Amino acid sequence: MTYSKAVFGPTRPEKIAWTVDASTFVNVLTTHGGQQMDLLFHLVGRPKKLTAVTETQFRAITMEETGDTTANQTPDGAVAIGSLVDGGLVAITFVGGTRHGPAFQIHIAGTDRARLFVSRPGSGRSTP
Repeated sequence: MTYSKAVFGPTRPEKIAWTVDASTFVNVLTTHGGQQMDLLFHLVGRPKKLTAVTETQFRAITMEETGDTTANQTPDGAVAIGSLVDGGLVAITFVGGTRHGPAFQIHIAGTDRARLFVSRPGSGRSTP
C-alpha cells in the first residue's frame, strides 16, 4: 500500500501550526496512516509482525500566511514491511507533502488473482 497526501508538507496554514510539536502526536502516520492501515488490514488480515522507519523530511515548516518558519518535530514519512497472520507479506508507505499522483493505492496479490485499488484524484473514492 502507498499513501501520499499534500498535508504535512513544507508549508502549513497557521491554524494548524501546532501540528509541528511532537507531543501532539499528530502526523501523517497517526492520522491518515491509521485510517488507511485499518482499511488495508480489514482487506488482507491482521499483521503478525511489522518493522518500520519514520522520517522527518521537512525539518522547517513555513507558515502560509506570514512566511515565518518553525522547526518541525513530527515525522512526515513512514515505511513498514512485515508479515500477515496467514503468512502473506505486506509493504506500506506513507508520505506527507506530496502534490502528485493518487492519494492511495492498494495492490493485493493472491494465489489466484491480483486487485489494485487506486483513488481517483480529487474524488476521495477508490476504484478497483
